[in-house]
Amino acid sequence: MSVSSILAFVLAGVAVKNRRADRQDENRQELIALRIDNADLRRRVEELEDDIARANVQYRRDQDLIDSWRARALANIPQPAGPDFRPPHIAALQQHAVLQQQALGQQLQLQSQSLAQYSQQAQYNNAQQAMNAQNFYGQGLPALLGAQSLIDAELWCNCVPSRSQVWATSDPE
Repeated sequence: MSVSSILAFVLAGVAVKNRRADRQDENRQELIALRIDNADLRRRVEELEDDIARANVQYRRDQDLIDSWRARALANIPQPAGPDFRPPHIAALQQHAVLQQQALGQQLQLQSQSLAQYSQQAQYNNAQQAMNAQNFYGQGLPALLGAQSLIDAELWCNCVPSRSQVWATSDPE
């Protein structure tokens, strides 16, 4: 081997070591940057969790304040002076409900009666129309021509004479 080939191998090894060192430095820098980003994200999450906790505390305070104001408002309802001469509230409600049920029952009964009358009238009208149609179509053309009063069927004929009958002589000999 020549000196130049040995020198090439040595220089190649040194170059590979330098590249590995450069890659390791880049990887370390990226790792440090990721750790910094991760730390920033964790800090931001902790801040948001603190904000949520503060909002929950404020909500509980507001709800307690609302409840106390509601209790105060209900406690300050003025009471009428003197005795209450009205009938008991529950009895009045029960009586009102009974009256409503009776009125509803009467209304339903009237509706059913009117519906029955309507259906009877409709049946009567349908029967009349059927009879009129039967009479009209049963009599056929004579009813249209005014021959319905003729009792003898021979007096009326729906025949059309042929040409030979029209021109034939009427003298039978």
